[in-house]
Amino acid sequence: MSLPDPRFPESFRGRAVSRETAAFEEACRLAKCQKAEPGDIFYSRRHGMASCALLIDADRPVSEAVQILPLAQLVVAESLTNFSATPRPKVVWPFGVCLAGKEVARVAIGGLSGQEDADDYADWLVLGFHIRLSGKFIERLPVAERKNVTALSEQGIDTDRTAVLECLAQTMERRQRQWQEDGFSPIRQAWTAYAADEHDGSATRLDMEGNAMIGTGEGFEQVCLLDMIARQLPLHLAA
Repeated sequence: MSLPDPRFPESFRGRAVSRETAAFEEACRLAKCQKAEPGDIFYSRRHGMASCALLIDADRPVSEAVQILPLAQLVVAESLTNFSATPRPKVVWPFGVCLAGKEVARVAIGGLSGQEDADDYADWLVLGFHIRLSGKFIERLPVAERKNVTALSEQGIDTDRTAVLECLAQTMERRQRQWQEDGFSPIRQAWTAYAADEHDGSATRLDMEGNAMIGTGEGFEQVCLLDMIARQLPLHLAA
């Protein structure tokens, strides 16, 4: 069955990629050679997944630019909530979003290596999203990884690629504008609500720059978000 292409907000320009091409990798390739610009959103037409990549302005120092990662996690969580209130999505710093304790989505950032100084500026930035809609791609993952991942269909959420991409883009536009106008504080507050454990209410804490504050039993230890970027997996492995 052929699905219609998504309709994006006016501030985004949709650019479809072939089914054989990963949207995030294509966006990074074209951004690097200056053949794409902020507001371009690349998306895949492959069934069974909602995968896209958005070019964003590289007009902030790296220490602030990395805040787009928890913002992206929040966008995914809020978008999934629009389709079903249960199970409630949980964000897992710094890249994952889970349903029922299993990863259903992942975000990534392109244009940073994780080796930059905090006051450096990136030449370009790409934000990637990947959400599993059906379980057919899970079978391609190593056996040990399959038990840790899920898909919307496996959680009883019946939707399609077009609907998810449209909702994702609308939510992203709203939250990105809020970040630009009001800073990271409201993003951080909303993110924390999706980080809470459904059983004991505990949650990963973020500082005002998006770094994680990990409990040690004697206080909290900061884990730098920029350092974690060097460890991010290629987004296509989320398939």
